[in-house]
This record gives sequence, C-alpha cells and structure tokens, in this order.
Amino acid sequence: MDKEMKLIIKWVVAAVIVLVVGWLVIGSIATVPAGHKGVLTTFGKVSADVLPEGLSLKAPWQRVNDVSIQQKTVNEKTDCYSSDQQQLVVAYSVLYRIPEARVASLFREYPGDPFVNLIKPRVEEAIKKVMSTMRAEDSIKERGRVKDEAMAKVIEALDGLLTINDLVITNIDLSDELERAIERKQVAEQEALQMDYALRREKVSAEIQIVKANAEAEAIRIRGEALEKSPMVVVLNAVEKWDGKAPSTLVIGSDTGVSLIPNAGSVK
Repeated sequence: MDKEMKLIIKWVVAAVIVLVVGWLVIGSIATVPAGHKGVLTTFGKVSADVLPEGLSLKAPWQRVNDVSIQQKTVNEKTDCYSSDQQQLVVAYSVLYRIPEARVASLFREYPGDPFVNLIKPRVEEAIKKVMSTMRAEDSIKERGRVKDEAMAKVIEALDGLLTINDLVITNIDLSDELERAIERKQVAEQEALQMDYALRREKVSAEIQIVKANAEAEAIRIRGEALEKSPMVVVLNAVEKWDGKAPSTLVIGSDTGVSLIPNAGSVK
C-alpha cells in the first residue's frame, strides 16, 4: 500500500511539474495581431514596454492587451444651431488612428474607446462653435469651411494624443420649413436674374439701334456735304449703279454740264 501511495504521489508531482512547465512555456509566448500593438500589464499595472505585431516573449504573469493602430472611420451626427438660430443636424465622418508612440500612455490614461472618450466630444464641440458663426443657408454652401475650421480646432484640442486623418461633413440637414424658404428664395433670385438679363439685353439692343441711327445720320450728312461741294458725285453714283444697259433717258443738272441724252432705241 505504501508503494502504491508513493507511486501515486510521484505521478501527481510529475503531472504538476509538467503543468507548471507548460504554463511557463505557453504563458511566456505572446501573439499580437497585424496592425496592433501589445500593451503589457502586470497585475493591472501598465508597462512602458509595447510588443510589436507577431510572436514575442513575456513573463508568464504578464497580460497582453491588443491595441489597434490601424485607421478607423466612425460616422456620427450632432445637433447644433446656426447664427440665425436655426436648428441643424450635422452628419460627419472621422478618420483617425492611434500613434504608435502614444499606445501605452493612452491605454493607461484614457481607458475604453478613444473615439468616445476623446474624439467625439471635441469634434462635436468644434462643429457647434463653427456653425454658431454662420447662417444656416451659408453653412450649406460653405461645407468645406465648416470642415476645415472644425478639424483645425479638433487637432489643436487633441494635442497629438490621436492622429486625425480627416473630418468629413457628410450632410447638413435643415428643417423642412427652412428648406422650403430657401428654395423659394432661390427661385425668386433666379427669376430676378432672368429679368435683369432681359433688361440688359433690351438696353444693349436699344444702344445698338441708336448707334446705327447715328451712323446713318452721319452718312447722310457727309453725302449732303459732298453733293454741295462736288455735284459730279451724282454722276459718279449713277455710273456706279449702271447695270450695263443704256437708259431711255438720263437727266443731269445743268450745273454739271451734262444735258438730257435720249436713248437711240427710244427715238422713233
């Protein structure tokens, strides 16, 4: 009986040793997925050492926390007011990532989702500030300005904790009543532009007619002066207009020295 008990004890001890060794071996190997960093914690204390992606060695009692450093895109929306006290709903997308140098400090100082804890409140505060300086109608036309100013404010507020790759204003939703009012205003503006164009066209046409009339009057005046100075101009005009056929009669003023010349074909 004693021999059997000793044998059992030996097997138990051997099994415990195998389990301990196995635990030490397995617990000393860490695997970090691609696009992540491994933050080590020892009984809850965050270590400054960060494991790269792939296989690494660690102490068996240390825990590896995978933190993604890949770019993430989050779509959200927020309510805000314009400078003319119109309520708007702004939809936006944020493209961000965690800088590799900030992985351990962010994990230690800002536990949880970094977007919820750090980015979202700053983005929405920035959008509200920008929108409060613009009229509702102008914000629709100047969406790029909303994006640029809001993104600058967010980057300044985060101070390098996270990298904001882009902030996209995907939509600015107005109330139905305001949209109808803006539509009516745009229609009125288009009608005014069309009326202005018609008036301008009529004005230009009238100016052209005046210019033509003045030109014709000037031409008549010049021709009259020419006739007074040189009566032979009438003869020259007659010659220029002659179609090559002999006229039945040709009457020219006596001061030109030309008399009535009957056409031979007309004399019987």
